[in-house]
Amino acid sequence: MVKGVGWKKRLIVLASAILVVMTLITIWRFSAQSSGDSSALSGKLAELVANWPGVSEIVPVETLEAILRKLAHGLVYLVLGVGLTGIMITQRIGLIVMMVPLIGAMLAALDELHQSFVPGRGPSVWDVGIDTLGVVVGMLLVLFLYWCYRRLQREN
Repeated sequence: MVKGVGWKKRLIVLASAILVVMTLITIWRFSAQSSGDSSALSGKLAELVANWPGVSEIVPVETLEAILRKLAHGLVYLVLGVGLTGIMITQRIGLIVMMVPLIGAMLAALDELHQSFVPGRGPSVWDVGIDTLGVVVGMLLVLFLYWCYRRLQREN
């Protein structure tokens, strides 16, 4: 950590570390589900969304389920990107922009490797890409909010 970091940033780093650990546990648990359990969960959610007025006329339930699965990948990894960026918030922006996507991609690849050992599941390069994109979006969101905060601080 950078010398002279204030208590607010230390608190952000700690909260971010907790968020990362909780997100990784969540990812691990979802990845450990068998294909039947995973499909049942996403199928229930797809049925729920399909019952919204007009949705089933636009998108078939099977397509909706596939879309929801990919959105879930992206959203969970967005949260991971937020946490990873928060952990590194005391570092230079260039280091953050380089390391957070790299770490996110490595964690996504490890997740897919883990899935290859789960019955009925398999690794997907497509999912690694979606996951990495989610991490990058989470990182950009945090960096944008941090930039806004710093700009407000300078104006006051």
